[in-house]
Amino acid sequence: MTLELYLNIFAAIIGLCIGSFLNVVALRQLKGEEFVLKASHCPKCNKFLKWYDNIPVLSYLFLGGKCRFCKEKISIQYPLVEASTSVVFALLFFFFGLSFKTLFLMILSSLMIVMCITDIKEQAVFDANSYPVIILGILYNALNLGDISLLNSCMAAAAGFVFFEIVARSGKPFFGERIFGEGDSVIASGLGAFFGLKALIPIIIVSFIIQVLAGMPVVVKNMLKEKDYKSVTAIFALFFCIILAFINKYIIRHEELIYYSLGLSGLTMIIAIISTVIILKGIKERQSFTLLPFGPALIISGLLYMFAGSNLLSCLIKLFT
Repeated sequence: MTLELYLNIFAAIIGLCIGSFLNVVALRQLKGEEFVLKASHCPKCNKFLKWYDNIPVLSYLFLGGKCRFCKEKISIQYPLVEASTSVVFALLFFFFGLSFKTLFLMILSSLMIVMCITDIKEQAVFDANSYPVIILGILYNALNLGDISLLNSCMAAAAGFVFFEIVARSGKPFFGERIFGEGDSVIASGLGAFFGLKALIPIIIVSFIIQVLAGMPVVVKNMLKEKDYKSVTAIFALFFCIILAFINKYIIRHEELIYYSLGLSGLTMIIAIISTVIILKGIKERQSFTLLPFGPALIISGLLYMFAGSNLLSCLIKLFT
């Protein structure tokens, strides 16, 4: 085994340990508890855990996913976060080696994972986690660790925040509230500070795609509960429009079929507009409609850009052109 492989394994082990700590930070922040000095304990019976019951992933497996003392089930969140952090740390070391760049990106990843947990569980993004990302991103580029200038970093931080604030506030006429929380605007600002103006475009596009794919089943379920079958039909019509668009792009769009292509494009646009109007009208009329947290989608998109970089933008351009 080479030294590089040993170091990658070491980075993965460090990621497991950090992931275990990130679970503690996120869950205790949600409860308003201190998370640095207080020993780990079962959230059900409050018994303090032995060191051998606190080994990342392995303890969960050995205990069969249950507390040693009260036999209550341990949330699958614990091993998932530990394993995910381990994979991210190993990939960061694999891509960027032993460097200050890797250290900064590990800190960024850790903060984003904590925000992802709190946002999913309680739709809460704490300032103690989000605002440091902006500061770290500007410092990251001030030290020339990134691929952009300090000016670009500051401009992107402002642009990310302003863009999401505009989009969030534009939802009030339809939803009666912001589409996204203020925490999401800060997350976008932090990602902009790290990766720059050019990076914001693919990060935002991919985050919206992730949000639609992950959130649509929940939205449809809520609509079915409220017997809003018209909106459900409109959603499936929008997905049908996507299929038509790809058929038009990859099958029909040839010179000899140009009129068919134009006709299909027009039909697709009409269906999409009508469907969107029906969905927005239905959402406006339903008082119990629940908006899903957008932070996790934005964070996952940011992590993808961290590894793919400009290739993420190239993939999007090839997909939509």
